[in-house]
Amino acid sequence: MRHWALVFIFLVCSNLSVTSLFPMEIVEDVLATVGVTPVLYSDLVLAEAVQLVEIEDGETQAAFRSRLLGLRIQLELQFRDLEATGALHRMEFDLNESLIRLSAPSGGRESLERLLAPHGLTWADVEDLALRLQATQMWVEMRLRPRITVNMGELEQAYQSEVVAPLTLSEDPIPDFSSVRTELHRLLVERKLNDEIEAWIAEAAERQEITRFQR
Repeated sequence: MRHWALVFIFLVCSNLSVTSLFPMEIVEDVLATVGVTPVLYSDLVLAEAVQLVEIEDGETQAAFRSRLLGLRIQLELQFRDLEATGALHRMEFDLNESLIRLSAPSGGRESLERLLAPHGLTWADVEDLALRLQATQMWVEMRLRPRITVNMGELEQAYQSEVVAPLTLSEDPIPDFSSVRTELHRLLVERKLNDEIEAWIAEAAERQEITRFQR
């Protein structure tokens, strides 16, 4: 599918007069590009079918699709960065669990394949998405998470700002530091991990040109 979309783009850009000789039909909509890689409308169809993210309460379909496109662009950017730096080729993958998880919302592989077929998508496209998701997650867990440390000062500060301060004016009892320490540690780790991921994405974006055609 991605190959034919690129062929179509090449034909249109290189020789517009070809339409007078051979009637042409739009095969795919290109919604964005990450470097030379297109993000297609069918990529969004697939992402929605496997529930890459779910629509939020009160969110319009247009806003949801726009957010989904942003996430799909981000995923492609991360994957292409791993590929360009050579990290991807040092990873080993077992996609079975990822594929089961992706096909579960539609009721399994056969149901998902039937859902995707009218859009020209096959099981290979699901495997491509599973590969991207697993590669980026592996990088986060192997390289980014180990960088994170949380010291006692940060925990105590979080205790004051996240626990004590919100309860100061209420009648609810303030829990002891020791009883919430583990939860606070987890909270700070996830915040720092998100910062690491955002920094990675920002660095990757400097190495790849991103063009978004649809908002």
